[in-house]
Amino acid sequence: VAGECVHLTPENPLKTSTLLDAISSFHQVQGIQFVGENDIDGPARNVFERIFDRETEIVGQYFQDDPPFDITNRKRLLPEFPNDPVDNSMLLRLQTFAEADGWGAVNSKVNSGGVFDCGDFFLRHFPAASAASNLAQIEGLSTVVQFEIRGATRGFWLCRLETGRVVDIAPTNSRMTGADFVYQTDSETFQQIIAGHLNVRQAFFDRRIHIHGDIERALLLSILFEDLLQESPYQPPGTPGNLAEESACA
Repeated sequence: VAGECVHLTPENPLKTSTLLDAISSFHQVQGIQFVGENDIDGPARNVFERIFDRETEIVGQYFQDDPPFDITNRKRLLPEFPNDPVDNSMLLRLQTFAEADGWGAVNSKVNSGGVFDCGDFFLRHFPAASAASNLAQIEGLSTVVQFEIRGATRGFWLCRLETGRVVDIAPTNSRMTGADFVYQTDSETFQQIIAGHLNVRQAFFDRRIHIHGDIERALLLSILFEDLLQESPYQPPGTPGNLAEESACA
């Protein structure tokens, strides 16, 4: 009916804690605590909390209040509308569908106009960008990680982090046994990640990245890696944003 508002909402509103439990169970995530209305805006926000705040800023307004939705018109105009409860079973179906659909993401291709140089990223950009990123603020982050890239620009790069800083990174001839974990992917997927068209976690769940070793720690590091790319986007050699840097190094 023109001029009337119809809210397609359940009679029994979904609790945020129920939604959190369902999402955590589906993705097998542990350690998230629902605090309800308690004040969480304290001074001791760690790096992961700050990243979470930034990534959820757009949708955060939806969790600031609890507006009631009047379903009187829905009952009157749509009496046969299904009134299935929004419970764990429904949330599981919704998440299963979203996972199969790729969460609505478009698998965009990167058109760089040339061959992506993984070596330039690892040897030139990565050390400098990491020193200026949130990585350098994590005192306990010391690890050895290897990147194994296959495809048009294949290679192995072994990276050693100490207190969040890249202290050594070098190409190797094969996979090294001393790495805590290994990211294995193809050059096209890696290029899409560097360009910001794909995140590491989605590539992992889509089996475009294989992680060998400490998977949980590798996924945590990937969050910081994505944050680094947002703070310091990679500019391939010869691009306008890199001409001044190349001239200074010449």
